[in-house]
Amino acid sequence: MKTRMTIGEVARRTGVSIRALRFYDRLGILRVEGRSEGNYRLFTDDVLDCVRFINDLKEAGLTLRQIQRLVRLECAGGDVRAALADAYDEARRRVTRQIGRLEATRQTLESRIAEVGLDSPAQERVQRVAIHNTTRRAM
Repeated sequence: MKTRMTIGEVARRTGVSIRALRFYDRLGILRVEGRSEGNYRLFTDDVLDCVRFINDLKEAGLTLRQIQRLVRLECAGGDVRAALADAYDEARRRVTRQIGRLEATRQTLESRIAEVGLDSPAQERVQRVAIHNTTRRAM
């Protein structure tokens, strides 16, 4: 017989918040084995691997929708490796687009900094201090 544990125990053993675990349960990506007499969710040890799998997928940049598909596919005995490769590739393309947008924003900021004559954050601080000191002396 497998060990049954409450959601609090799962949270302690995985480092995932109870709130997140309840959310995963609502998404249907955690398997609740039953309820206690006090109506608490009960899980078996298998859920620990599932939560670790979900965390690994999240760390790799997969969306919850992708994670949901992968977990359901795995539960149905489908080919997870091919779907996982596709999901990782899609996440990589999304991250590449985000990097492109961030680089464009950085270039815009570099241009704006040059426009106002500030080459570095240190120069900006020096100018603010100089303005502050000039204002104090004028008083």
